[in-house]
Amino acid sequence: MRYLGRISYGLYVFHFVFIGYSVGRVTKMLGHPIAPANSAGDYWLMWLTALTLTVVAASISYFAFEKWIAQFKRRYEAVEGRRP
Repeated sequence: MRYLGRISYGLYVFHFVFIGYSVGRVTKMLGHPIAPANSAGDYWLMWLTALTLTVVAASISYFAFEKWIAQFKRRYEAVEGRRP
């Protein structure tokens, strides 16, 4: 659960992209549109594909970019000023 918290920004950023990609890719692979009422298996395949791709992309983003940028946070932290 902590890991998902660490990569949560990447999950937020990438989820919409990979949901759209998964719908198109699974539809092309199966040769018919996905409808949960018609075939629950196809629907779950689409969501599993989207979830897997999103978590992988968010993990790569975290370790390649976000973690590196977070190191600079300490350098630019707000410091309490002096009181008169």
